[in-house]
Amino acid sequence: MGQLNNLQVNQSYQGLLKLTDSTTGITNTLQTIQTGDGQDTPLQMSDTEVNINGTFTINGLPITGGTGGSGSSGTSGSSGSSGTSGSSGSSGTSGTGVSGTDGSSGTSGSSGSSGTSGVNGTSGSSGTSGIDGTSGSSGSSGTSGSSGSSGTSGVGVNGTSGSSGTSGSSGSSGTSGVNGTSGSSGSSGTSGTSAAALAYGSFYNTANQNVNPNTDTICIFNSTFLSSGVSRSATTGFTVTTTGFYSINYNVSVGSSANDDIYFWLRRNGTNILLSSRQGYSRTGGNNFQNLNWLLQLTANDIINIIFHIPNTTATLLYNTTPNSGPVVTPTLNVFQI
Repeated sequence: MGQLNNLQVNQSYQGLLKLTDSTTGITNTLQTIQTGDGQDTPLQMSDTEVNINGTFTINGLPITGGTGGSGSSGTSGSSGSSGTSGSSGSSGTSGTGVSGTDGSSGTSGSSGSSGTSGVNGTSGSSGTSGIDGTSGSSGSSGTSGSSGSSGTSGVGVNGTSGSSGTSGSSGSSGTSGVNGTSGSSGSSGTSGTSAAALAYGSFYNTANQNVNPNTDTICIFNSTFLSSGVSRSATTGFTVTTTGFYSINYNVSVGSSANDDIYFWLRRNGTNILLSSRQGYSRTGGNNFQNLNWLLQLTANDIINIIFHIPNTTATLLYNTTPNSGPVVTPTLNVFQI
């Protein structure tokens, strides 16, 4: 209270406490303790009890009692005049108090009438902190919260393939079925036609045949060794009676008076056959052997001639009855159907 010395009421009422009805003082009816400027505090007092509207704590821990029944409301007191604000008091040293046992809940008294607001009293010094009280019992469980929204679906990876199972044992063999009856014999097929015999012919010349230079000369065959379906056409060529493919082979020895090129080709029905020409070479004083082959597709009754040509000198297609060895050397023509 020393801080209020020499202060006017209008300078110190805020720091004072007062009853709601400052005219009667403390009665048997609970009255709210107010600040000097008429603000209600949580504290209520009467002749017989003290009540706190709020939480009573020791060292920050609330001490709660059972709830009493509500008292009847008192009439409101008139507001007191505002007192002057008092200066703040110095803080006291912290005390160490022991925790008291919980008291039983008292019955609630009826509410007193509101007193007029008193002037604010000066702030009291802070008490020392009490020791921590024992922990209160656990409160009842709260109601369950609403279900949360569903999470997004996960994407799992594929598992590895399992190992192959062991092979099962083989089943026993079934019994053999009975033999079916024999089917009836099919009808005989018609007899095929006999293949026609292939044609052939072999011809030769029994005399020397002289050839002039730069002249197309038909080779002569005046004799038949054997033939079937192929025949000599006079002495200048051969003819066939059956259409088909034929192999033609001509062997001849050529003598010449000088070294020169020699040529052979085929003529069909008086016309030279394209790509049938063959080229050789004849030396002076020698017998130059030529072995010529052709493959032709002929039509029945075609007449074929072998043509010989030497550009610059005379030549002879030789028929030699006295060779150095072996039998007679003669120009030979062989024709085979294939």
